[in-house]
Amino acid sequence: MINATHEEVELEVIGVFRLGIHKVADTMLITNVTTAQKILGMGDYVSMLGINLAQPFLAERTAKSIEEKLGKEDVLVFQWLQAA
Repeated sequence: MINATHEEVELEVIGVFRLGIHKVADTMLITNVTTAQKILGMGDYVSMLGINLAQPFLAERTAKSIEEKLGKEDVLVFQWLQAA
């Protein structure tokens, strides 16, 4: 794959899944932060972070908790029910 800064990045697909939310799943890639930064040519920066919960229906409460902890940081926190 050629990344955003025109460098070659070698990737290995280890699985395919069906999320059931086409708006999200059609453009989703799950990887670690280091690989995502290489693909996007972002250096040490992060533009989005996803968190998977063992109990997905706690997403709303978890999102509110994260918003409270981050305070006035310039971030957008949303949970999967809002993306559906």
